[in-house]
Amino acid sequence: MSTEIRLFKGTFAHTPKAGELDLFQGGVGVDSKGKIAFVARSEEEIRAAHDRFTVTQTVDKEGNNNIFLPGFVDTHAHAPQYAFAGTAHGVPLLKWLDTFTFPTESKFGSLEFANQVYSAAVNRKVKNGTTTTCWFATIHLPASKTLFDINSNLGARAFVGKVAMDRNSPDYYIEASASASLADTESLIQYCHERDSNNLVKPIITPRFVGTCTPQLMRGLGDLAKKYDAHIQSHISESLNEVEWTLSFHPELKTYGGIYDHFGLLTSKTIMAHGCWLVPEEYVMLKERGVSIAHCPNSNFTLVSGMMDSRNMFEAGLKFGLGTDVAGGFSPSMLDAFRCALHTSSAREHLPKDAGEVSKPVLSWRESLYLMTQGGADALCIGDRVGTFEVGKEFDAISVDHTVKNSPYDLFDMDTTTSKLEKFLFIGDDRNIMDVYVQGKRIGGSA
Repeated sequence: MSTEIRLFKGTFAHTPKAGELDLFQGGVGVDSKGKIAFVARSEEEIRAAHDRFTVTQTVDKEGNNNIFLPGFVDTHAHAPQYAFAGTAHGVPLLKWLDTFTFPTESKFGSLEFANQVYSAAVNRKVKNGTTTTCWFATIHLPASKTLFDINSNLGARAFVGKVAMDRNSPDYYIEASASASLADTESLIQYCHERDSNNLVKPIITPRFVGTCTPQLMRGLGDLAKKYDAHIQSHISESLNEVEWTLSFHPELKTYGGIYDHFGLLTSKTIMAHGCWLVPEEYVMLKERGVSIAHCPNSNFTLVSGMMDSRNMFEAGLKFGLGTDVAGGFSPSMLDAFRCALHTSSAREHLPKDAGEVSKPVLSWRESLYLMTQGGADALCIGDRVGTFEVGKEFDAISVDHTVKNSPYDLFDMDTTTSKLEKFLFIGDDRNIMDVYVQGKRIGGSA
């Protein structure tokens, strides 16, 4: 008996490599487990697939004004901060944490409030075409479990981390001890493992950053990561003041990255947000450890933190993707992250150069598209599962309609398939995103 599949027909675009845009018209067959069974690049190949598979449903998006893209991957976002996204601007990072972030996150001891904010945050992400999000929660274990449940029940792909912080935090928002923090972190890991039946929502060990974690806590988190082969996320070199403050706690260690490494927190499953002020030896260390970077350009502009050098990241061979960093970044949309990454790269070219330093190519839109799809998936160590339309991968995708009512951009006779895609990426928004699929299941969209 032949395999039953659903056939998605239309125009497809993806970026298998940075800067390499692959556009094709045809069909993608998806099996009952949400995996891509075949990719057909012509009507002839689609007809041939009918001889090998049983088509139970056809999702027909053929026509010149629709396109399928891989689902967007947000490598760094703070779910509780969605409550004040779009506010609290013009304050540097450390003051911003004390003034806005910690007071808000402390409210998540209330499960009612947590459910309200987390439901809105996750649904807003999906509405904007994000199929995978790497979430920070808060220090509260019950609320962190709620964030897991919301993602799991919706069918969104996610990483969920309970924040660990036991020093240099306000009395009203700090964990009682390193041992208590570690116990809650391990409890969340076990909770996720017991309930992740679809292999979609994973736990991620989450020290907030060095300044708020004692050596005992960081060492214990490193041990938990090793015990469970778990993912790790945190922040690194976001602002100059933060770097100086961080190094003051560990004068025996030379770099921010070196501190994490000392406690076993730099692994091939680690993703660090920002990296605006990395020094050369940190690039080498991160590459050797297989660490990834979450580039969060909106947040870096908004909090006046710095401008990460995406070209240096590529040249150093580091894995990196894009992140919204809600609410340091005011927009939950990965299209905004896509655009801000391009602005950051262009702005860096206007910085004064050292003697002998030459100009480097600015980030291209094809590279930025790669970073919010396959690049982000690689950064989260799921690039073998999602990020492109390839046989064996899972069908995480969005369908875009260029001519939906009230679309924020217009088309003309001269437009090509590529120029229509560019218009969506630079001008489009959630109104154009008709369907959002994870593992082949429709979980959202404006249609």
